Amino acid sequence: TDDGVVLVDANLCFGCQYCIWACPYEARTLNPNTKTVEKCILCVHRLEKGEQPMCVTTCLARARFWGDLDDPSSEVATLVRERSSKQLLAEEGTNPSVYYLV
Repeated sequence: TDDGVVLVDANLCFGCQYCIWACPYEARTLNPNTKTVEKCILCVHRLEKGEQPMCVTTCLARARFWGDLDDPSSEVATLVRERSSKQLLAEEGTNPSVYYLV
């Protein structure tokens, strides 16, 4: 999507599983019922309405955050700037937009 969310088009997927093999994050799985590949879509339907992903909304420990990293005044940009963080496989040049605060 324009926001950087990677989606799988179930209408085009025929279950070859090459994308599962190629995904450096091991984030894709084959649905045994539909025989198509699935992955977290970050609740893109909620993002389109200006809402946060459900995992962020329901996390009682407030261990998950969502926001605009390009907005220096946003909560996530502040957290990444002020705390130690890491990106998975940043050395691969994939520039993931998911940061883990350490």
